[in-house]
Amino acid sequence: MNETTVNIIGYIGSFFISKNLIPQKSTIMKKKSGKNISYFTIVINIIASILMLVYSINKKLYPVIISNVVIFVSSFLILFLKKHYKVSELNYSNLSNGGVQVINKIQPDEIIEFDNLNNCI
Repeated sequence: MNETTVNIIGYIGSFFISKNLIPQKSTIMKKKSGKNISYFTIVINIIASILMLVYSINKKLYPVIISNVVIFVSSFLILFLKKHYKVSELNYSNLSNGGVQVINKIQPDEIIEFDNLNNCI
């Protein structure tokens, strides 16, 4: 195979690898939840893309550089969305479970002391 054909195959492959995480991002954004996405998987993707970037930059493998930059950015976006929606879920669950009513029962001049994280005096 000549070099042009190999480069075309490399760019087509990098296009498909780059599209790998789109279903994850769209599911998180649609459901506004990242519960089904593993932190371990995200971290492994980030580490792998960093290592592959170092390798591909050194070898000047441009299709691999492009796909790993996209995977790196996508993985960070998924990590951000997962954390963002986790915080949103916590805030919403506190409000929907009557958290506002509990907060309203505490008077501003009352002082609450904690002897540890579980016991309130």
